[in-house]
Amino acid sequence: MEFKSPNYVPGVDGWMMNYEGYAEFGDVSIRGEVKSYKNGILRVRLSEEALEFWDDIGAETMSFYTALGGTGFIQFGTGVYSCFIWGSAGVNGSLWLAGPTGQGLLMTAEDNFVSGGDFLPLSIGEQDLGNSVFYWNVVNYKTLTDRGCIINIDKKEAINNLRNISKSEEFISSEQSKRLKTNPKYSRLDYSSFPDYIRMPAEEKEVPIIDKKTRKKIGTKKVMGEEGVDVGSIVSMLISSVQDIDERLQKVEK
Repeated sequence: MEFKSPNYVPGVDGWMMNYEGYAEFGDVSIRGEVKSYKNGILRVRLSEEALEFWDDIGAETMSFYTALGGTGFIQFGTGVYSCFIWGSAGVNGSLWLAGPTGQGLLMTAEDNFVSGGDFLPLSIGEQDLGNSVFYWNVVNYKTLTDRGCIINIDKKEAINNLRNISKSEEFISSEQSKRLKTNPKYSRLDYSSFPDYIRMPAEEKEVPIIDKKTRKKIGTKKVMGEEGVDVGSIVSMLISSVQDIDERLQKVEK
């Protein structure tokens, strides 16, 4: 059984309601919330504060909020893998990657990307891009500016450190050898032969296992990262080594 207006044409005009719970209207004004369920699980909720979505197991996947301290924001996921995007007072937009306690990385565009604004971290000198497990492949840039990591190293120590750097006994493929197809040429150096102030040890990280079909997390696994070297410290060692060589040349010239 159904109720409908005299001018009802499905998908075109009028309105209708039936006992199976189906209804069709033109425009609807609602003072409260609108909720959509599937198999007894809340999937969508629309209120004056937000538009929220849940997956088929009840986990929140995405939310659009109209205001938080006077600004709207978008939330993807919950907990450890949450991501918030919102507009902030004084800037055109902000990106907050939240951790399990709500703390995380905030990056803002001071002006905008069209006119060349800056992309800034929340704190000063505390945020990292990548780690020993998840690191960038190729980073293209026009210039890099150091802000306090070029250190003073004893000249004799630096030159001895430089002499002790060696290549690995076995060939280890490098980006150069892959790109130029020159194996076994351009093997990676033995990072363990670098001094301690340069070496960046590998870390073991717990990473999520994602199902390729559903794109959902199905577990975690531990992955050992790659050893690395601090480029700023390498520059420091080279500067001190060159200074040592320069002093020796000056003595020879005299």
